[in-house]
Amino acid sequence: MLYTEKGSITLGYNQENSQIKLFVKDAGIGISQKNMDIIFSPFRRSDEVLNQEGTGTGLGLSLVNEFVKILNGKVWFGSEPNKGSIFFISIPIK
Repeated sequence: MLYTEKGSITLGYNQENSQIKLFVKDAGIGISQKNMDIIFSPFRRSDEVLNQEGTGTGLGLSLVNEFVKILNGKVWFGSEPNKGSIFFISIPIK
């Protein structure tokens, strides 16, 4: 499912001390400030996504957030409407 007609997705990772840090960056529709608080809530989708055909259930990011918590990690993101988003995951490694 695509939320943009054109753009890019970049994946990457690095190791910082005893953490592995992953990121996913996209050049999609972005997330507005008013929707940033709900982005990890189950079955919640931003207003921008609700207006598009074929959108998901709103479970993806909430599942990622829960899995990362189980691994004692954290998830955070930055976004700008019409420019895209970047999501980070940091997980401890032993």
